[in-house]
Amino acid sequence: AFDWDLLISVLQDIRAEKPVHIPHYDMKTSTRVPDQSVRIERPAVVLLEGILVLFDARVRGLLSMAIFVDEDSDTRLARR
Repeated sequence: AFDWDLLISVLQDIRAEKPVHIPHYDMKTSTRVPDQSVRIERPAVVLLEGILVLFDARVRGLLSMAIFVDEDSDTRLARR
């Protein structure tokens, strides 16, 4: 499940040049790792990727640019 509210809050803070804490996510267990995060200080560029990133209009409104990459199914599965 997506935590859209957290994502939007983090993006807003980044745009406001505030430091943010990004939770560490464990892909094997599909959960956040408790008490683990990465602190980011005023990044010059933010790359936000994911299959549903452009789904939410609130997120799209915070982006300066959006790029969609259409890749072959076999390549997508191999990269996963």
